[in-house]
Amino acid sequence: MLSKVPQSRIIWGKRVLKIDEDNERKKDKVVVTCSDSSEFFADLVTGADGVYSSVRQNLFRAMEEKGILPQTDKDPMKIGFTCMVGITGPMDPEKYPELKDDYAHFRSVIGGVRHNVSGLV
Repeated sequence: MLSKVPQSRIIWGKRVLKIDEDNERKKDKVVVTCSDSSEFFADLVTGADGVYSSVRQNLFRAMEEKGILPQTDKDPMKIGFTCMVGITGPMDPEKYPELKDDYAHFRSVIGGVRHNVSGLV
């Protein structure tokens, strides 16, 4: 989808707080209010930041208020995931020899089984 939309029409780095379809200012537009108080008027709003996106949450809340949210969308997700990401300063390659490799290393635990994976950087 990203390749089909002109880059000039994509706004990055905004956190959507509210989507208002029933606004008084522009009846033919959706008003999107962001956490930095900026507002945008749109014909179409796409939430492409995951199943728990604020766009989706706003849409579901509005549909629930109107009584049109399907029951399947009210049910909790069947599979839960946790993603942990960390940032560090420079590390000593002598203490962490993986840093000398041309590969990225990461470890994961799936169903109690530990996996070590490497990939070429």
